[in-house]
Amino acid sequence: MRLAGPNPLMLQQVKAGENLLGISDEQYKQIINTSDSLAAAMSEGRLYQADYSSLKDMQSGNFPKEQKYIYAPLALFAVPPSHSPSRSLVPIAIQCQPGNTVFTPLSGENWMVAKSVVQMADCNYHELVSHLGRTHLFIEPFAIASRRQLPKNHPVRILLEPHFEGTILINYGAHQKLIADQGGVDKLLASKIESDRQVAVKGAQDYLYNFNAAMFPNILTSRSVDNIDQLPEYPYRDDGKLIWQAVCQWVRTYLSIHYPNAQQLVADVALKNWAKELVSQQGGRLQNFGEDVSGAIKTLDYLINVATTVIFTASAQHAAVNFPQGTLMTYAPAFPLAGYSPAPTSDQQSDFINFLPPLPQAKDQIKLTYLLGSVYYTKLGQYSNPYFNSQSQIKSALLTFQNELKDIEAEINRRNRLNSARIVPYEFLLPSRIPQSINI
Repeated sequence: MRLAGPNPLMLQQVKAGENLLGISDEQYKQIINTSDSLAAAMSEGRLYQADYSSLKDMQSGNFPKEQKYIYAPLALFAVPPSHSPSRSLVPIAIQCQPGNTVFTPLSGENWMVAKSVVQMADCNYHELVSHLGRTHLFIEPFAIASRRQLPKNHPVRILLEPHFEGTILINYGAHQKLIADQGGVDKLLASKIESDRQVAVKGAQDYLYNFNAAMFPNILTSRSVDNIDQLPEYPYRDDGKLIWQAVCQWVRTYLSIHYPNAQQLVADVALKNWAKELVSQQGGRLQNFGEDVSGAIKTLDYLINVATTVIFTASAQHAAVNFPQGTLMTYAPAFPLAGYSPAPTSDQQSDFINFLPPLPQAKDQIKLTYLLGSVYYTKLGQYSNPYFNSQSQIKSALLTFQNELKDIEAEINRRNRLNSARIVPYEFLLPSRIPQSINI
């Protein structure tokens, strides 16, 4: 689930000196079950962690009536060495809360509960940060600035507008229904709704205030998960790269037609005003955006990166975190949205069943996650605007993009069929299942 689940965004490489949860080399060898050592795994970059410390200040909720529990676990993982028959990621240890007992696969029933604590924290982070904050809320400033500053016939607006369709409306619906007091999030997630909203906004701000670092390839690099030799199997990364490259090439060809030289781009007053609104404190309030401190867009390459980030986030990134809700997160025992008994704190055995949501909560989880994760409207690369067919160069570039997406579909299906390291098929980035915009 850390590599191909609803929230494949938490894994990051462990660096020298970081927390190994007190795991001894002897324990590590028992767990990994191969001729390896902690020192070797560290030096070769094969240790990874999922750190949920950003949830540590959230307050446990109690709506509608049961006491719920939210935790901020730290989970440690390792990739077996290159000579191993399998190099699938192996969970090594979990600390359910900072300063608490550390559990390993040698801990019996408590290991099952500890894994459920991680899954619960991951579900809450997923819904509030990876999904709401870093797709829905991230895209909204671009949609508003485009409508306000770019004329209807502006090439950048024409390119981006299909990827904004429905977003403002669905965000308004979420504000009115899902993240409202006593709404679906308040009912099902683990924390109080005030904490939920604060974490979602902070998650969006972390990206909007550091836009240049929030581009897909840069995020992979910052988490040090881009090295295929160290982390061989990462479906979200590998399939995501195919989509990013295809979108980037389409954007590059399209924008190169409209901006054949840098002078035309720099002289574009509407584009300049668009960038100004995005970084304005009265507008989008983006930071680390643009090619200087004023947020100016000066080169075609940078504009291509901006447009690719917007399109990728509104389409592929949202698909990757939205649609697992309908196929995976409907199953509450594997994806509990809240804990309903305290996490284990010692070697005393905990009750796995009591930690899970009560049956009425589990049924409501099925209803909500199925609804959110089952609506497919529009498809990436299928533009209804006749403008894209009005010029032969643009029409040809779009056809190339569409054919590239078909090839990517075949390649992902091939990987899912033939790659035994893919424990289950990863289908959330199949182009045929990626809508153009965030509309659900």
